[in-house]
Amino acid sequence: MSRVQVWKQESPNKMTRLVFLPDLIQDGPKDDDIQIVGVKPVLADDHGDFLIDPNFNMDGFDAVHAYTVVRQIMTMYQRSLWRIGRQKPLIWQWGLGPIQINPRAGNAPGACYSRSNRTIEFYSTKQGDTMNHSIRSYSVVAHEVGHAILDAIRPGYWSSWQAETGALHESFADLTAIFSTLSKHDMCRNIIFLSRGDLEDKSYFWITNGGESKPLDRDHGKAFAAAEHDLTMYDVVAEVHDISLVFTGAIYDILTSTFKYMRNPQLQDDAETLHTVGQHLLDLLLRAMLNGPPRNATFKDIADRMISFEKNQLIKQIMRSQFEKLYILGKERIVPPK
Repeated sequence: MSRVQVWKQESPNKMTRLVFLPDLIQDGPKDDDIQIVGVKPVLADDHGDFLIDPNFNMDGFDAVHAYTVVRQIMTMYQRSLWRIGRQKPLIWQWGLGPIQINPRAGNAPGACYSRSNRTIEFYSTKQGDTMNHSIRSYSVVAHEVGHAILDAIRPGYWSSWQAETGALHESFADLTAIFSTLSKHDMCRNIIFLSRGDLEDKSYFWITNGGESKPLDRDHGKAFAAAEHDLTMYDVVAEVHDISLVFTGAIYDILTSTFKYMRNPQLQDDAETLHTVGQHLLDLLLRAMLNGPPRNATFKDIADRMISFEKNQLIKQIMRSQFEKLYILGKERIVPPK
């Protein structure tokens, strides 16, 4: 059990926050599933904590931050798998052995998950006298971990002739950033505060397509951008990142409508309702992925299964209506060219 200090996700000024991790963390930091590489190993203090001061050890702080975000997201998915009845522990696509996280992989934009190298590499770019490290963007880290998680549970999706399968990979990665944000009670409270409970006004907390971020993550802005649009399958081209925007937008709009339906401030705090809705939709998505085609899956495959697993008739209708509105389902369903 360890206490760690990481970058505060919703901070525009790179403030820090304290996090408690109930798992055993070894020097590095590392555990059986995650290993930080590329920087000098960080040692725990006498209490087993990793409370690094970024003013004196920036590489060490970023290493602890990287480990913590990956650990939290992996734990979120493991809990979801347990809730839907899959008792096996979550392991990476290659089986036993940790994924290596390199927060200082070199000078280049962005980040990259590599199955063959068993790594996620985070790059850095220089603007003037300032070095921007992609590892400090929560949405970028969550996106790449999302790719690794989906590759672990559905390895057949990694390479496919079906454009929508690749788009599902990109969408799952973007949704990982959204669902992992909603898995934190304090972030749910922040979202409710910023939006006044109106989740349909995405300008309060989602990042714009232009790359300018909103309060949740001001510096980078890849993953959350996918939620802020009204694109249908008619509006996108046959490229996986472009097509993925439709599915991500559909899930987000289902989330907002489900929240509005379930909201009852007299019985439950709005932040708790938002947290519950996030968990519910994450569980539905994972069940759909695990029970859909093992390879070459389409948006329709996953949408149909999400609807079939939903027990609440009104939420079923919300999902069906949204998927049909975007031409993912229905008689006018649009299929991107191969």
